[in-house]
Order: sequence, then C-alpha cells, then structure tokens
Amino acid sequence: MAAHIHGKGRKEQSVPLWRSTASLIRGWKRRLEGVGDDRFLFPSRSGERMARSNVTQRLKLAVATAAEPHPQLAQRPISPHTVRHTTVMHLLQAGIRVSTQCSDASSRQACEHLSKLMVFYPKLQP
Repeated sequence: MAAHIHGKGRKEQSVPLWRSTASLIRGWKRRLEGVGDDRFLFPSRSGERMARSNVTQRLKLAVATAAEPHPQLAQRPISPHTVRHTTVMHLLQAGIRVSTQCSDASSRQACEHLSKLMVFYPKLQP
C-alpha cells in the first residue's frame, strides 16, 4: 500500500507504507464517513484539503501528547519537514529507493548521497 501525497509547489509523491501503518490507515478510513480512495485522509473541518499551517498545528499537538510519556521530545524541533526526512531515512535503510524532491539543495544532496551509500554499502543498513 502507498500513500499519495500532494505537497507544496503542487508536487505529488507516492510513499510506500509499512504494514502496521497501512493497517492503522484502513481502521481510520472506516471511522470517517464517506471517505473513498479519492478523498482526503486527513480533511479539514470543512472536509477540504488541510492548509500547511493546519498540518503543522496538528503535528505540534501530537508531539505535545507524545512528550507526556517521553519528555525529551519536547526539547526537539519537530516539524513536518523533520517527519519527512526521518521517513526518507527509514525507507533508505530498508533498501527502498526514494526520489527526493526537497527544495533545499543541501537536504536533497544529503539524501541522494545516503541513498547511493546504501546501494553500494548494504552492510551499513541496520
């Protein structure tokens, strides 16, 4: 299963999902009314696409909730971009080729370099 993400700059990307994540998403979709494959998985209150600021706000709420049992999270700068890069690193470590579409050249180069290292030096993978 893959998630199809529409990002800033009208970029569209498909991201493979772990089985556990796919299972959670299936359960979430069953809870939402009238959500088909063509609808937003995390709609705004009006049922439309969430604004970037709304995504950031919801992530801050999730981090605050997760920081209760894990206080060290409150000290870390976690943003949607952080989550994206963490996911890319996990995919690369799992041996999945990832197309990086970062607007930041240094981030893009770092991901591409790591991707090449993972291909040529598979023993680096955990």
